[in-house]
Amino acid sequence: MQIGYNATILAPHMHAMCLELLEDHLKLGMHALDVGLGTGYLTACFAVMVGPQGRDVGVEHIPELVESSIKNIQKSAAAPLLKEASFSVHVGDGRQGWPEFAPYDAIHVGAAAPEIPPALIEQLKPGGQIGDPGR
Repeated sequence: MQIGYNATILAPHMHAMCLELLEDHLKLGMHALDVGLGTGYLTACFAVMVGPQGRDVGVEHIPELVESSIKNIQKSAAAPLLKEASFSVHVGDGRQGWPEFAPYDAIHVGAAAPEIPPALIEQLKPGGQIGDPGR
């Protein structure tokens, strides 16, 4: 589904599949990384699942999408977590992940990539899960 800026997001049923796939790695207190956050919907879900004791990070390379995702998140159940700083959204190269809060229990790769970048694999906690709907 097109969301502007030459970007797309997953169909809603794919979001549900990702949440099911990563559910065991999105418990309270865990760390999650969402690469290619698009509208912010899925990363907001992650933030609520890991709660204020956890850490959720969204990375998107399109600044305008980061701005709009923050506006969307501010209208969601995840808004308090964004204010508490257990949840953050950043402009950046998702292929590099976000090492500052690694290791991650769950990493979702929503951005199109021919393969999982090595930096993301390095930032995954042993026993963690990468969710990539394109594979």
